[in-house]
Order: sequence, then C-alpha cells, then structure tokens
Amino acid sequence: MVAEDCDEGCSYRAEFVRASGGRVPLNTVYTNHGPVSRQVSELGAQMASGQRHITFKVPVAWWVVGLIAGLTLPGVAVGVFLMLRKRPA
Repeated sequence: MVAEDCDEGCSYRAEFVRASGGRVPLNTVYTNHGPVSRQVSELGAQMASGQRHITFKVPVAWWVVGLIAGLTLPGVAVGVFLMLRKRPA
C-alpha cells in the first residue's frame, strides 16, 4: 500500500497492512512517488508470486557516505596538524 501525506505538498511511503488493519511503514521517510511506486511494485510482485519470505534491500545512499567522509576528514586533518605543530618554548 502507498500512504500519502499532502499537508505541505504531496509525499508518499510504502506501508504493509496487517490482517488486523494496522499499518507498518517500510521506511519512516516520506518521499516523492517514483521511489515508493518501485518499492510497492517490487514487494507486490514477490507477494503475488506466493513466495514464503519477502526480501527487500535498501540501496546504500552513497551521497551520505561521501558527506560524512567529507565532513570527517577536515576535522581529522586539523587535529593532526594541531598535535604535530611545534609548541612555543
């Protein structure tokens, strides 16, 4: 199922619906319709095929890895510089 939130522009997320009627989100983040429709169609195909277990892998957000590395490396470089500089006598 695709849940929709249109309070400030429309955004979507994929959710599982339990037999009791409760909903469990695949991801807590709402996003645009494209990624969500791919998630729902992939999961729907697995359910329709009658598989015993459903598998879904979330791809790594490489931009986040780059952002963390880009913010960490300057801090490490400054720390090394401060440790290696000569202290005044």
